[in-house]
Amino acid sequence: MFDNLLQPVASFTAPSAWNGCYDPDRSSRVRNDQEPSSWDAFLDAWRERALSFEDRGGEGLAILTEAYASPSFSMLGRAFRERFPRASWYVYEPHGDENIVAGAGLLTGKPLRPLYHLDRSKTILSLGCDFLLTETGALRHAKDLASARDPESAQMSRLYVVESTLSALHAL
Repeated sequence: MFDNLLQPVASFTAPSAWNGCYDPDRSSRVRNDQEPSSWDAFLDAWRERALSFEDRGGEGLAILTEAYASPSFSMLGRAFRERFPRASWYVYEPHGDENIVAGAGLLTGKPLRPLYHLDRSKTILSLGCDFLLTETGALRHAKDLASARDPESAQMSRLYVVESTLSALHAL
């Protein structure tokens, strides 16, 4: 899956990590009907409900996630869909990568998103794209970029950045 330069997608986004860090209205505690609760209580309630959903193959169960490019999260999603094949799985972000997917669609005729291989790149040009912070797969991008920019290596990649606002890339 990660050897392809372009990977098929259904729906994508810029991660909502900023909202998770700075949105004062976003809940940071476990609640049950507006009452304080605990993760243990949630897990007990879920175990009980999961049995009834399993009997129906997951019918009536819906999962809502933010966009992700994590292989581990993808593996968990596949395991969930195997356990609950009739459940619905939705990906939503208030700000999305729809333009990226649409652009790749114009080029290839398919809804795809780029899968960057920064660890293999000798020269990287970023035009208003903060692929280290706001793009799907930012953690992987950071790891790959770091591996390609070892200052002690004779083959260190070159990075050129053009941005209209400050980004994580400007720190490099």
